[in-house]
Amino acid sequence: MKKIKVIRVLIFCALAILLFVLILKMFSLPLQFFAGYADEVFSGVKASIAFFVEKPGPIIFIVSPENVTYNFNIGSPYLLNLTVHSNETNLVGWRYTLYDLRHNVIVNESVPFEPNTTFYAVRWQNKLSVFANNSKTGSSGSASVIFFVNVPNSAPAIQNLSSQIYVCENRALNVYFNVIDPDEDTLQIGISPADLIFGVYPVVSYGKTRVDANLFSILLNKKYVGNYSKDVFVIDPQGKIDTKKINITVIEVNNVPVLEGLRGSYTLYTRGEESTEIIELSINDVEGGKEFNSGNFTYNLSVLSGVKFFDFDSYGRAYLVANESLVGVHNYMFCLTDKGVPEHPNISLCTNQKASNNTICQNFSVTVTNENRAPTITSYYPLLKNFSVNGTDLIYFNITSFDPDGTTPDNYWFVDGNLVKYEHLAEFSNFTYSFGCGVSGKHIIEARVSDGLANDSVQWDINVSLVPCAVPPGAGGGGGGAAIVACAPKWICNDWGTCQNTENSLKAGVLSGEDYRDIKNLCLRDTLTESSCGFQVRDCFDLNACNVTFNLPSELQICYYTSEPSCFDGIKNCHDGLCEFLVDCGGPCPPCPTCSDRIKNQNEEGVDCGGPCPPCPPAAIPLLERRDSVKLILLILNLSLLFVILIILARILLKYIRSRLDKS
Repeated sequence: MKKIKVIRVLIFCALAILLFVLILKMFSLPLQFFAGYADEVFSGVKASIAFFVEKPGPIIFIVSPENVTYNFNIGSPYLLNLTVHSNETNLVGWRYTLYDLRHNVIVNESVPFEPNTTFYAVRWQNKLSVFANNSKTGSSGSASVIFFVNVPNSAPAIQNLSSQIYVCENRALNVYFNVIDPDEDTLQIGISPADLIFGVYPVVSYGKTRVDANLFSILLNKKYVGNYSKDVFVIDPQGKIDTKKINITVIEVNNVPVLEGLRGSYTLYTRGEESTEIIELSINDVEGGKEFNSGNFTYNLSVLSGVKFFDFDSYGRAYLVANESLVGVHNYMFCLTDKGVPEHPNISLCTNQKASNNTICQNFSVTVTNENRAPTITSYYPLLKNFSVNGTDLIYFNITSFDPDGTTPDNYWFVDGNLVKYEHLAEFSNFTYSFGCGVSGKHIIEARVSDGLANDSVQWDINVSLVPCAVPPGAGGGGGGAAIVACAPKWICNDWGTCQNTENSLKAGVLSGEDYRDIKNLCLRDTLTESSCGFQVRDCFDLNACNVTFNLPSELQICYYTSEPSCFDGIKNCHDGLCEFLVDCGGPCPPCPTCSDRIKNQNEEGVDCGGPCPPCPPAAIPLLERRDSVKLILLILNLSLLFVILIILARILLKYIRSRLDKS
């Protein structure tokens, strides 16, 4: 019996040890595995590049990566083996440096590592340099290898562009969005239908995986109010495309009417020809028109001081007649109110603008006198009335005036005899002005005050020194020092017209001889025959009105002529008022396949993923098919079994010890 118990104890101990070894086997590999792997690798080692230092040192061989091209799928990490070998065994301090040769930057510098590991490369051309030191001699060695990481071309993607865009009347659209292109291609970014209202301008057009672009417009006045359906597209040189359908809504606002014909001050004598005055008002209102009696306006004349001895009729006219009883200064306020426009639900986006009615008011005074006295300018600035400035200097002026009759005068500012500022009913008035670049010589600025009959003025004689206007970079011009760019053009173009046959256009007198020869040469370059040689034209203009041709987009291009262009002719062309984005798709044709159209096409592995699109998310793996899950389950079972065996073993040992104690 004693022998049987001892055997049982030994068997349980052996099982426990066996389970423990099995658990270790599941979650770690013995050192012999690595040793065997190393023997296998080094048995047929072939060095890529070896570099010798000046002093005798270790020779390092880079086994992997090699001087070859490594192919990866879109979206996968560029993980490569870093396997090294040396003719010496006492090497320590292993480090590597990875260079991105395409962008000429260091990605990772002097990174410590243990031989036979992995590292992450970058796309395109890589240079990997490895360094190590001999722990006994202190000598060092290094080696380098150049290799290429190739990834298939992927489609660009438009991001951060809303499908619904609002812009208020009297403002210009200015929206920024991004285009992501891992291939760093030169991209064509555009909008369709293209017109001379909205445009797309790339802020950065190449050399970056993220391209910033600007969706903009001209100043959108009343005639542009409404909805515009557009397609923003981006195309890479390989013909891969992404599109975004957007709707632009121009919100209507009620413009403030402009009241004209009312001066700030009037002076009447009690007798003679100047004892009467006719005030004739006019209105200029975008919504209500120009007719005072159209029914679109209401108005009111209020007395601020003095008496009301006239009023305005339905045509905006007032007849003033003075007499002895009206001597003095009479101050009035005239207010006019227009009608509103239908209120858009998003009118709150239009800061400082509204759809409801607008009221404008203007104060003025009427002075009735037996003898009028002129207003006087009592002080002015600059005190020096003859001085010199540079053309781009900003000059500040002001005047202070007084009228002995109590009338608050009107103020007029003239530059070389041209009225540039008017300010009514002000005893203090200021003015700032710059003549600008390209202007020189003697110029005059005059300030004048008036009570309606009599005036006073002050004049400054200014000698302006020339400041040359700079030419935008790349626009040509001579040498000289650096200068500030005066104006940077921002071009906007409409769609290309229908492709016209070159020969027929020449016969019809549409083309000049020079244009005909230029087009023919371009057709020959692209191997277009006489019957297929065509051309298209479009109009472009500079939104910033710089009056230069710098970076002017082409307004003429050759095209493949066909008499009946369609969506089925295998030609990228324009027809039905629109232009195709790619051959027979986009614009007037069905949409082009993209990575955002929710359709499995263009060799995609799934809907809008795989192939030229971003990688598809990993498919869900059943629990029992997951390696990690199976390992976890087996670990739990083994630990449970081990725990049970240990308990049984402990009980047997305890029982055995007790029996021995009882016998002793």
